[in-house]
Amino acid sequence: MKKGEHSRLVVKSKYAFHTEGCSQYQIPPNADLEYEIELKKFEKAKETWEMDTAEKLEISEICKNKGSEFFKANMLTIAVKYYKRIEEYLKSEDSLPLQGDEAKKRKTLLLAAHLNLAMCYLKLKEDYLACKSCDSALELVPKSEKGLYRRGTANLNLQNFDLSLADFNAVLAIDPQNKAAKSQILLANQKKKKFQECEKQMYSTMFKKLAAESENSGMDTMVNAKESKEQLLAKSLEPENSSPES
Repeated sequence: MKKGEHSRLVVKSKYAFHTEGCSQYQIPPNADLEYEIELKKFEKAKETWEMDTAEKLEISEICKNKGSEFFKANMLTIAVKYYKRIEEYLKSEDSLPLQGDEAKKRKTLLLAAHLNLAMCYLKLKEDYLACKSCDSALELVPKSEKGLYRRGTANLNLQNFDLSLADFNAVLAIDPQNKAAKSQILLANQKKKKFQECEKQMYSTMFKKLAAESENSGMDTMVNAKESKEQLLAKSLEPENSSPES
């Protein structure tokens, strides 16, 4: 596009408001969106390697705010792209000896990116990716309540009950009054118990089936042996064939 040009942009529902729609803008579930856009201004963005630390921090802040706007609008896949850009911009700064405000701002932005990505992935039901984002957040701040809670939630969805309980208990160790973590612990224990009962029932049914098949196989063997014995006995009692008289 050139400056002043108009264009029609179609966004499929899975990249927009998906199955939830948006009551604020009267958009129903599973609706494709159509936008008319005008290019008013264009500036060629610098490549990452062309930016200095201050520029990377500035654009990362912009990406965080943009990502939050799309997150609030429930446009999660677009929000994910903005949060991932923060990781891309600031990951290269690992090797630099940042100090003072720059180091603090980098850590704050990266932590926000990891935690917000985890929340997006939870809503998108990408629980494994949510766990990985929480791992990254907890590498920066090991006692991050949000990181522990969201990883616990992801592990609960993945039926990793012991891991989820460990995370929720870690949240309570930091904040004993955290009602959400207490509620999740109750839910995790309930789901764990139900899962174990279902697993026990499944194995019980499987073993009973195997035992029945084994028993039937043994009975068939006995019947076949008995039949063979009776056939041999009957054959031994048959009269010998006599030759015709000449």
